[in-house]
Amino acid sequence: YYKDLDDDTKLLEKTKELKIVNYEENVFDMLNLVLSDNKIVLVSSAYYENMADIDEDYENKTKIIATYEIDIEITEETSNIDVTNTPFLLFINGIDTRSGKLPARSLSDVNILMAVNPKKKEMLMVAIPRDYYVLLHGTTGLKDKLTHSGTYGGVKSTMETIEDLFDMNIDHYIRLNFNSVINLVDAIDGITVLSDVNYSFNCHTNRDCTINPGYNNLDGKCALAFARERKAYATGDRHRGENQEQVIGVILNKITSSKTLINNYSDILKAMEGTFESSLDLDDITALIKMQIGNMSKWNVNTYNVNGTSGMDYTHSYPHQKLSIMYPDYSTVTTAKNKLKQVLN
Repeated sequence: YYKDLDDDTKLLEKTKELKIVNYEENVFDMLNLVLSDNKIVLVSSAYYENMADIDEDYENKTKIIATYEIDIEITEETSNIDVTNTPFLLFINGIDTRSGKLPARSLSDVNILMAVNPKKKEMLMVAIPRDYYVLLHGTTGLKDKLTHSGTYGGVKSTMETIEDLFDMNIDHYIRLNFNSVINLVDAIDGITVLSDVNYSFNCHTNRDCTINPGYNNLDGKCALAFARERKAYATGDRHRGENQEQVIGVILNKITSSKTLINNYSDILKAMEGTFESSLDLDDITALIKMQIGNMSKWNVNTYNVNGTSGMDYTHSYPHQKLSIMYPDYSTVTTAKNKLKQVLN
């Protein structure tokens, strides 16, 4: 098995009936042994998902014969920011695990910085492509895809990597399984999104969901399929980031600009139960809800996306084979940073 950054004491207790050999090699070399040498390996689900991301046929060529679940208690540092009066920078981290749960580490599929100004009722979302080629925080040598930071050190690693990229401190984060979009959208009776291409398509993750040019009324399943869509677009992952921003923005606008929050309050809470973690504590979330109920004025939600150039290169997590990556256009990073600061100021 591969010993990673996590304390494996509980894992070894659960697997004490197995005879485990501690492989010191690269984790991906070890995962490849399963394909060629009839090996059985024990790894974090994060590395398995990472391998399946690199090799789209890996799931078909291997079989999971056992799964061990281990509970880990996480203690968050509290913030002294009054989120109802003070602007703050929020990191939205979306994962898309096959289990539908919220593991400690997973691919960081959705990475959005959101500047929130509660006084001006203003938000700015900046989407960062999952394949952005950046130096993972705490590592040296080869850069890596931003999405791999989540398998390396969880949401903390992704946040610190983005802080390095933007040279900004992130005040809070919310991490959620993007599958929770289904429950949330259904809890607010659906959303309406705009498809900005002049052709219809069936979403590749759910062929039952057809998206037509112009406005589309979507339920939870199709809202998630729309947010995950990349194959229907020439710009692929970049367009997917725009769709994700739109879905989040539409949800926020529907909740905050109508009676949805009051009428569907219990359904919204139930939809999110067990699907997210956040450094915002319950008092912060309650204060924001009370503020919005007290003043149901609409928020101004804007977006901006950092950009780059697609390419192939070696990565920190997989140094022996070139992977598809995106070289950052740092001028767009600078522009995004300035726009975020304008909202925060």
